[in-house]
Amino acid sequence: MNKDRPEGRSGVQESEPGVVTVGAAADAVVVGPAVVGTAVVGPAVVGTAVPATAARSIEAETRWAERERMGLERVTDAAWHPLATSAPVPQPLEYVNTRARVGLAGSFERLENPTLLGLADALLKSPANVVHQLDHSRASLVRFVLLVMGSLMLTGVVVASFSGGYQYLAVPLKLTLGFVFGATLCLPSLYIFSCLSGTQHTLRNVTAALLMGMGVQGLLLIGFAPIAWIFSQSTSSPSFMGFLYLVMLLVSAGFGLALTGRVLAATGARARILWIWNMMFVVVMLQLTTNLRPIVGKFEGAGIADKEFFLSHWGRSLSEEM
Repeated sequence: MNKDRPEGRSGVQESEPGVVTVGAAADAVVVGPAVVGTAVVGPAVVGTAVPATAARSIEAETRWAERERMGLERVTDAAWHPLATSAPVPQPLEYVNTRARVGLAGSFERLENPTLLGLADALLKSPANVVHQLDHSRASLVRFVLLVMGSLMLTGVVVASFSGGYQYLAVPLKLTLGFVFGATLCLPSLYIFSCLSGTQHTLRNVTAALLMGMGVQGLLLIGFAPIAWIFSQSTSSPSFMGFLYLVMLLVSAGFGLALTGRVLAATGARARILWIWNMMFVVVMLQLTTNLRPIVGKFEGAGIADKEFFLSHWGRSLSEEM
């Protein structure tokens, strides 16, 4: 080796901004900012050329990632300790707002008294708790079905007091079986309407919502029963009593169907076309009561009456009485 030649220094040096010098000082290879690779002097590989801007960029990204990690740790330590406290985890804001918007009272928690009377009381005061109870307890679901059927049976007894006799047995059975059968017929269409609204409800969820609506309807009919009984004992007009029972049925159905819609909205999404199903449900119930006639009037046997649309039956009954 030539002794006059100055001894070189190994490494990577930056001779100009954006230019990196690779290798020994004597056999240096100058690489521009766009060149990354291996600089070869003679037969040997001297080193790797890396742009200075790329090195600075990597260092800046590393510092930014470290700041983000430290900030996330501070937020986590301050606000999220699911195992360090026994307090209940708050519900998501979206779910709370949905429940407040649909007006469903309660806390979606287990009922302390899931008996028949407890379910009836919670249905009127905190229906959200009834939703939770019906979704998580088969025994409560069975008891709720008995509550609905029992309320319809008691309503049938009051309606039968207008005519007496065999109607005390026939009318409660007709009302109870007719309403349960009609609700069963309308359940598949309610499930389809719910799915078309973009919800993920199961058939059990929709059934529970429909049962809750029928429960409110039955409890309201029981509430109207004393008023109906007073008129049944003081008038002999079947048309007036039929009109009174019709008003009771429509008012109670309105509150019951409204609750069904709120339950479906609180547990999924609001079905904006549910009013179509509500109208269909009311028409089905009115037609079934016409087919099971006489509900108001003297007992005419246990069979099903002749086919007739409920509007034409009402018109004919009014014309006969007048």
